[in-house]
Amino acid sequence: MENKKNGIYYRLSDFKGGMNIQNKKFLEFKDIDITKKEKPQYKFLVDIEKFNNTSGNCVAYWLSDEYINIFKTSKQLIEIAKPAQGMATGDNKRFVKLWWEVDLNDEFLNSNSAEESKNANKKFVPYNKGGSFRKWYGNNDYILYFKDYGRDIAASSESRFQNSQLYLQQSITWSKISSSPIAFRYKPFGHVFDVAGTSIFGDKDDLDYLLGLCNSIVVMGLLKAISPTLNYEVGQISTIPVKVDKNNDNYKRVNDVVNKNIELSKSDWSSFETSWDFRKHPLV
Repeated sequence: MENKKNGIYYRLSDFKGGMNIQNKKFLEFKDIDITKKEKPQYKFLVDIEKFNNTSGNCVAYWLSDEYINIFKTSKQLIEIAKPAQGMATGDNKRFVKLWWEVDLNDEFLNSNSAEESKNANKKFVPYNKGGSFRKWYGNNDYILYFKDYGRDIAASSESRFQNSQLYLQQSITWSKISSSPIAFRYKPFGHVFDVAGTSIFGDKDDLDYLLGLCNSIVVMGLLKAISPTLNYEVGQISTIPVKVDKNNDNYKRVNDVVNKNIELSKSDWSSFETSWDFRKHPLV
């Protein structure tokens, strides 16, 4: 090649059926002329230097120049909010229950602040363990024995009582491992988060904006480059590119839409008896 920095790449991961199918597709693509205007979808000629200064120097050869430019001209999510991994109790049978298994008088399920939850000092608080695909709000099933700010868990040699200063704070969360596309949800004050219920912490306005961004089609595309597997670690979510201007009208517009989506999702979640906010079925 004239430019030694160029490389030819074949994207075969979209073809299911193992190596036999992928080898066959490779042979189909390898002699295609990629200098023509109508470029093949699975063969790419890329200058490797265009990935410089992207998040983690991400080499996603199939991304368009527009997507690469997003990486280069944006902040990383970690510059705006704090993603973190939560607790491992070391003994879920002892410390973790479904909320309907325990006397309601021993639970503090709805809180207006972390301080309110801490002062109430009930035996059980909501526990964020990730869960199935669900956007905006929900997957509130589990509770955690957290008397005296989780003293018994912290004292256990089997536990990981990490990032404890963030317990009971509001956040947005995602399921670390998912067989579905990633989905982000709002968690109000009063929740403790698990290693599988990894979360992002910050002030409410920034969390609303990030929740809208992270649930967008654009970020879904970017995450295919940042984390091509179905395992979404804190480090990968930290590098999501973010453009934010709080003085821009779009910032408030996004936040308004996100809050409406949260309320709609919360109403849907609470329409079933498995929700602790259930009052009556919507068809009654």
